[in-house]
Amino acid sequence: MVDLTTEQQHLVKILHDYACQFPQTENGDAQLLQGCYDYMDAFKRVMDSTSKVQMDYICIQYPGYFRFAKWNGWRRVLLMV
Repeated sequence: MVDLTTEQQHLVKILHDYACQFPQTENGDAQLLQGCYDYMDAFKRVMDSTSKVQMDYICIQYPGYFRFAKWNGWRRVLLMV
């Protein structure tokens, strides 16, 4: 298991829960994108505070976080993970 700070865990869970509330359909993706602005600060804080190893762990353990990230222009970053 990879160590994450309490803040990182909290922010990742918020983003994961947000993305998971929408169905994995084209319509669900559109709904996710409509409301994602409110979550961008949390997303940036996680991205800025994690190592590659931590990001690998987050993307595996929190598929909602990965979904949020890939629909917000971070595909290139996540491909390096």
